[in-house]
Amino acid sequence: TLDPHSFPTRRSSDLSHFFWIDGVTDQKSQSGLLRSLLYQILSQYTQLIPLVLPSLWASRYSQARDASYKTSQRETLSLSRLKEAFRILVDQKSIDLKICLFVDGLDEYQGNHGEIVDLFEDVTRSATFKVCVSSRPLLVFEEVFGKSPGIRLQDLTYKDIATYVNDHLCSNRRYRVLVIQEPIRAPTLVHEIVEKADGVFLWVRLVVQSLLNGLGNRDEISDLQHRLRLLPSDLETLYQHMLKRMDSVYLRKASIAFQIVREVREVALEEPLTIISMAFALYEYETSNQMITTSLSDNIQADLKNTCEITEDRLKVWCTGLIEVTGTSTSNNSERKVQYLHRSVKDYLDQPAVWEKMISHTNSTVFDPSISLLRSFVIQSKAAIEPQTPAFASVSGYLKRAKLESTTIHTVLLDEVDNIMSSYLKPTWLGPPEHWISPYILGETTFYGRHTFLALAVQMRWYGYVEEKLGKDSNHVRKKLGRPLLDYALTIDAERIKQHSADQRMIRILFNHGALPSDHFDRPRGPTMWEKVMHDTYKWCYDKEFISNQYGIIKLFLLHAADQEKVCRLWNGPMSARAIIQRALKEWYTPEAIEVEHLLV
Repeated sequence: TLDPHSFPTRRSSDLSHFFWIDGVTDQKSQSGLLRSLLYQILSQYTQLIPLVLPSLWASRYSQARDASYKTSQRETLSLSRLKEAFRILVDQKSIDLKICLFVDGLDEYQGNHGEIVDLFEDVTRSATFKVCVSSRPLLVFEEVFGKSPGIRLQDLTYKDIATYVNDHLCSNRRYRVLVIQEPIRAPTLVHEIVEKADGVFLWVRLVVQSLLNGLGNRDEISDLQHRLRLLPSDLETLYQHMLKRMDSVYLRKASIAFQIVREVREVALEEPLTIISMAFALYEYETSNQMITTSLSDNIQADLKNTCEITEDRLKVWCTGLIEVTGTSTSNNSERKVQYLHRSVKDYLDQPAVWEKMISHTNSTVFDPSISLLRSFVIQSKAAIEPQTPAFASVSGYLKRAKLESTTIHTVLLDEVDNIMSSYLKPTWLGPPEHWISPYILGETTFYGRHTFLALAVQMRWYGYVEEKLGKDSNHVRKKLGRPLLDYALTIDAERIKQHSADQRMIRILFNHGALPSDHFDRPRGPTMWEKVMHDTYKWCYDKEFISNQYGIIKLFLLHAADQEKVCRLWNGPMSARAIIQRALKEWYTPEAIEVEHLLV
């Protein structure tokens, strides 16, 4: 369509870029735009690289000529350097270029819209460039681009929308009867829909569905007109209207469905939510827990098609059409995806106030979307419903986000997850594989760690799970090879250092089940856990909040006979545990320090 408007010359290039607010930084930033455009044009005209990126070219050229020349493998260009390179490209006269630039979603640029407008204004002053941009009609863009040639979407889609409305309404037998009964008012209804749509097909789709529901209730034309006029003309207000009219009986169910869809989007972007996964994730706790703890019969396979159909119908009713299932009932259910009707639905629900109200409907329940998705994963794996690939990233993501700190009701589920994920790992000629949770462990991550699922539970602060497992067999503490379980409780995540005090509870649990301050790595010269506590105390001595928390941990170790005279090897020389503690006491004598001081011999 736009070809006649580009340059009628052989030496022309079409460049494109689209902004996406939900994408990575490069998909919604000015640096991403410039990097994309420079890559596209310099890939076609490599002779421009020395001109546009002279210092980078010189560096790479020197490296190619002299093997001893040291440079980084990858150099990230700053925004200022990208701007300068793009300015050189726009101004260059070495090659008679004609470039047509297409940029979509300008309104989704994350930054000062005025800056991006200035960029395109500068570009259009060059005889080399022609620019075509698309955006919602934001004022900042209309003020600058409003006098340039343009097209409005609603002008192009008017006839298509009219056809869509006529086709869908006329396919309804009840509407065809109304057309005969009221030949003047019925066509007026269609015209009113098209005018109110303002070119937005999604709005039309939702409105037509509402009218079809009304026809199912035997509405007259006047009722349909009243229904139409009650519906807001903008999408966001329409979504608000739809949620308000949601049947109160289904509010909790709808909230659960929306939370599951959002959880998958945030944790498993590359593993879309299938209708099968959604069906089992929606099972009530008692039902799914029973399925997890028993061997599953062939009836699940036989009833799967019916289960998916029922789930799809329920989603339509519960979520008022804001969640859809792709494909048809004849499609392979393992390929049918559950998703938001449109990205604008996600944007609306992501507003803090809207989402807070949505999740409030499950506040008084034990529902957790990550737990539900883990249950679904286990049920599908046990029933061999569809080929299950090792979904390490998503499963670990759900485990990290699940609210498992103080509950024991999910012990069986967690054990099943561990068994299934472990079954994917096969021995190699080097020996047994590392545990599947190894990449998600903090601290020592080498084979010496000999990580276990219980170790992950200690690190993740699943107090209920750890207490139940150790309550059944305290030998887990003594049998653990490599890293002692205490080490997982003591390892500090630098990003969460202020939360370190919470692990006092885990350390107490481990001491109660046989852990000792003298526990150490099962390898030569491995430090004891008491030494580790002293190292952290010395290292973070300047941080009052951390040391206040650390006093509680020191107290637990001293109560379990930690050696106060133990000599610790520090970076600046040896120092006894007593001296390290006294140094901290001099630095910060907080209320928590009093009990520690009394415990020093």
